[in-house]
Amino acid sequence: MMSAEGRTLQVGDYAFIDYEGPMKMVLITARVEGKHRTQSGIQFRVSPPMRNGAEGTLYDADWFEPVPNKGNS
Repeated sequence: MMSAEGRTLQVGDYAFIDYEGPMKMVLITARVEGKHRTQSGIQFRVSPPMRNGAEGTLYDADWFEPVPNKGNS
């Protein structure tokens, strides 16, 4: 899944990601902009972390889809 809608997500929002296979719902715990060169220029830390990731791992915003009606901005 790749979508520019993920770029609108903020800390505290829930999102879907299929990074490690089946769709998984995660909580956005940090948003980092412009510090790393990525496709979207925006990265997120999530909870729970993805497989092979850690609490500090960053994932590109374009890999996420907002969860409708789940506290998203």
